[in-house]
Amino acid sequence: MNFYLFRSITCVLLVLVQAESFSQTQSINIRKVPIPGNRMWGISEMVMARDSNTMAIGTGQGPLYLWDCAKEELIKEIKLPGYYAGPTLEYNPKDDRFIKLQKRHFADWAPNKDRPVRTEVINVDAEQIVFRSEKVQDACWTPDGKYLVILKFDKVYFFDIQGGQGLGEEEEVDIDAINKSIQLDVVGYSVEVDPRNKLIAVTHQPTKEDLGKIPRIRNDKKAQKNALKYNHMVSFYDLASGKRIYSADDIFDIIYHLEYSRDKKYLYVYSLPHTKVQTSAAGAGATRQGYIQKVIAETGEVTRTIFPSLMENPDFKTDYGNKYMGVVTINTGKVPAPMVINVHDYESGRNLYSYSMDLRFGEAATLNRSSLVFLPDGETLIMAYGNQLGYWNFK
Repeated sequence: MNFYLFRSITCVLLVLVQAESFSQTQSINIRKVPIPGNRMWGISEMVMARDSNTMAIGTGQGPLYLWDCAKEELIKEIKLPGYYAGPTLEYNPKDDRFIKLQKRHFADWAPNKDRPVRTEVINVDAEQIVFRSEKVQDACWTPDGKYLVILKFDKVYFFDIQGGQGLGEEEEVDIDAINKSIQLDVVGYSVEVDPRNKLIAVTHQPTKEDLGKIPRIRNDKKAQKNALKYNHMVSFYDLASGKRIYSADDIFDIIYHLEYSRDKKYLYVYSLPHTKVQTSAAGAGATRQGYIQKVIAETGEVTRTIFPSLMENPDFKTDYGNKYMGVVTINTGKVPAPMVINVHDYESGRNLYSYSMDLRFGEAATLNRSSLVFLPDGETLIMAYGNQLGYWNFK
């Protein structure tokens, strides 16, 4: 079966299941927990530290919070200017002092084009920014936590995070002056280092030669022509030399995010269709349906497990046991469209539990995004809605 046809059928079935779930979750009680002093800043993202209890909370135009999940207490509040729509967050995998921040936007006025993104690293103990640049395509951590990996067009730089010094308010790091780097054979858009610290995954536009190696379309000239305009692919490079080792065995829509799974078996690929492709399929002004797909890390094989979302750049996370995938989406069947937390079966992609946020918390003025974090007990997640937290026992 054609993969895109399979994907479309799968997503229709998922929507039907979700619609039933929406109707069944209206009586679910979410325990609301306010953040002390936070009455106006909507939460943009939440991430858990290695201790599985300390949670970093990013806000739009507001501070960065550190939260004790067990005690439900605020640990620290750090001023963080310059993030009007809130930052994305990623803890250093080995040192909880360092958190990577990247700027979000309320609206993407150039949805089909890559652009540099403001990237910072904050030392939360010292409350200092130790890395800042406005010229980054993407950035991630090495698994050993020693380096911030910075993608700038066709070159990857390795910034020694331990050597980072506190920066002034507008001071930036000169990326081109960083000594350790590798050269790629493509201009990259997103980047992620594999958990073994040997390969680096990079998204890029395909070439004719690349498409000739994709089994599904290698003999389809029309599909190849469209793919050159509207699709991305993922290739894996040697981390030391920058030599391409292999590529994923299929193409994707425009890729916005890469992330390796907690169990190290998969690379998650989040993509959205090009607006011209979406318009022809769903009509002008239609909400773009995004997808999180699982790629087998060691081989590049694209699996058929799909997690859909109608929210652009949604938050998604797995639980500690790799049984569930939580995804933020929206329910476009209602006006105004409420945000929804879907909890999927990790292996099949089937939607198991849903919570539709129909303005329950009464904080409509702070609504723009939501986020989620699973707790180690395997049956509770914390969701962000407006300026508050909600503890949900979803099982």
